Amino acid sequence: MRLFFFIIIISAVVFGIITFQNPIVVAVKFIKWPFEVHITIALLVSFAAGLVAGMALIVPSVWKKAKQARQLKKRVQELEQEREEETPPPDEHDEQTEPEDETELGEHETAEEKEGEQGRNP
Repeated sequence: MRLFFFIIIISAVVFGIITFQNPIVVAVKFIKWPFEVHITIALLVSFAAGLVAGMALIVPSVWKKAKQARQLKKRVQELEQEREEETPPPDEHDEQTEPEDETELGEHETAEEKEGEQGRNP
């Protein structure tokens, strides 16, 4: 933001210097109407017309992208809400119980462990 204001101030100073150093009046003809204006005013109007034309080309695409961003944010919110509605709250009975002591662990041997023991015992 500071850079923007700095550029504006520098532009105003340069514009003021040009105005005071070039007190020339020029004849400008627009369609059928002739005007006699200060050269600085003619430059300023030309610059402003260029800015307006450039903005007219850029603004529609910016609006389109902003609209698309709003639609996508809305869709994300809808999907998050659906996900929250679909996932049930955690149930205390669904949790796996851990064995209380080592004897319970020994009782639950896997098939691989049993096969390995049988292969070792002739």
